[in-house]
Amino acid sequence: MHPSPNITPNIITLYIDDMGQISKSLEHILQNKVELSKHYQITNLGEMSWILGIRVDHNHEKGTIALSQENFIKEILECHRMSDSHPISTPSLANKHLVKLKLPEISTKSYQCALSTLIYPKCQGYSGPFRCMRQ
Repeated sequence: MHPSPNITPNIITLYIDDMGQISKSLEHILQNKVELSKHYQITNLGEMSWILGIRVDHNHEKGTIALSQENFIKEILECHRMSDSHPISTPSLANKHLVKLKLPEISTKSYQCALSTLIYPKCQGYSGPFRCMRQ
């Protein structure tokens, strides 16, 4: 199937009772809402700013959408008592040599759990760090 230059693509997302629409045409979004309201009770909450714990930032001038999981990551850091840590950019500084500790300051398992949760924040969901802590 080849896209037609006369058709504006519309994307409708649905998760349980939350629905979102993406389209270049506001008219199409409004038409979809009218048609859906004929069959379902819907509430218009305006432009999407959060979905499934992810912040959605729109820049209409540039035509971009940015997604942020900052709150989730802060929650994970607090859960693992790492909220006062100081992040550094990677790759690390040239000629910077790390020294291996003789005794770890935290347990290896706790560190690995925290790190794996932060690498894939949404893949494990909110239960990820708490499941790890109970093990």
